[in-house]
Order: sequence, then structure tokens, then C-alpha cells
Amino acid sequence: MISLLLRTLLGLVALVVFLLALALYWPAADWLPRVLPPHVHIDGVSGALHEGRIERVSSNSFSSGPWQWHWSTPTRIDVQLGETEDRPWTLQVTGWPGSWNAVTHGGDARWWQGVPLFIGAFDGTLQWSGSWRSCETSQGRLQADSTLLFVPYPLAMGTATVTSSCSKTPMLNANVRLENAHELNAQFDLARWQGRVNGPVEPSSALGRVMRTAGLLKEGQRQVDLRF
Repeated sequence: MISLLLRTLLGLVALVVFLLALALYWPAADWLPRVLPPHVHIDGVSGALHEGRIERVSSNSFSSGPWQWHWSTPTRIDVQLGETEDRPWTLQVTGWPGSWNAVTHGGDARWWQGVPLFIGAFDGTLQWSGSWRSCETSQGRLQADSTLLFVPYPLAMGTATVTSSCSKTPMLNANVRLENAHELNAQFDLARWQGRVNGPVEPSSALGRVMRTAGLLKEGQRQVDLRF
């Protein structure tokens, strides 16, 4: 009887190990499209659940990459946006799916863009904490002292800061300001992968002239409101 119980127990352990191995090495190209929102598209997917890479993530007119991830323990995942040797953004999440903490370190803004139009290097950290799917607290700040916008020639955009906030999901909030020219505020929903940019733009400024040429700012208009 004891021998039968031992064999049954060992069989169950072997089955659990086998199923875990299958999950960890499940190709990312098979499961990632099922968990992302329908409007988010991915290209160049390689690897599996425990470690992998995505060359490009895009949604509407927004694009970013490359992304890499690595599960070092069952409750810790490290994510990187950008190439290791050239100022990538990093994110570390621990404790999920229970009480979790997340820390991200700033990097080069070009990794968030398909075509690098906004140029700047951000320093600092952002931190979140929560439980399961809820974001409960956030703190920290990222800052770039000098930024440029190429459209196609470089325009000075001034200082840029990024903070975060929590409602039910983490949000990024950015402010880009150049005295006597513009003060743009952006909100980006990390769960829905959608964002908005609004704020005053001086029509006679370099940015104002470019936006009028592109049809984003009408004659005499001083307020911009864009969604992406």
C-alpha cells in the first residue's frame, strides 16, 4: 500500500514538473498575442515564457522596441526596453501575483519610438506597488534636462519630466516645457497602451509653425489635443 502511494505521489510530482516545464518553454509567439489588447501588434517574437524578446510593439501610431524579459525566480521578472549597450530602460517586478513592487529606471527616449523623432536621455526611477491587477501606490520621477524634436530639422523642446500615478492601472504622466514656447502634458495608460497629449503652444514658436504646417494646429489656435 505504501509503495503504491509513493509511486502515485512521485507520478504526480513528475506530472507537475512536466507541466511547469511546458509552460516555461511555451513559445512566446503562441501565447503573447492572446494576452495583449487587440489593437497592440508585435513583430519579431522569439523565446518563451521564462525568457524572450520582441523586436517591435506597436499600437496605432505608437511603436517601441526591442523588448526583452527574463524570469529569474517565480516571483521576479526583469524587463528591458532597448539595447543593453545604449541606455536601455529597465523594469523589475517582484512579488506578483500577490503583493507586488515594480521599479523602472530611465533611459534613452528613442527606444519608445519606431522613428526616433523625440530625442532625450532620462535619469531617475519610478516605483509602483499593488496587489494582483491593482496599482495602489506610485512615486518617483524621471527627468531629461534637454530634449529635441526632429521634424525633420531639430527643434529645442526644453525640459521633460515623467511621473506616474495609480488608479486601477499604472499611468505615466509627462510634461515637456520650453519657456515662452509650449508646455505639453501627456498621459499614457500602460494597460491599454493608449495616450493623449495636450497643452498650450505659442503659434509664433518654432513648434507652433511646424504644427500648423502639419495641420495639427489651426491658425490662431493655442491649444493642442492629440490622442495616440
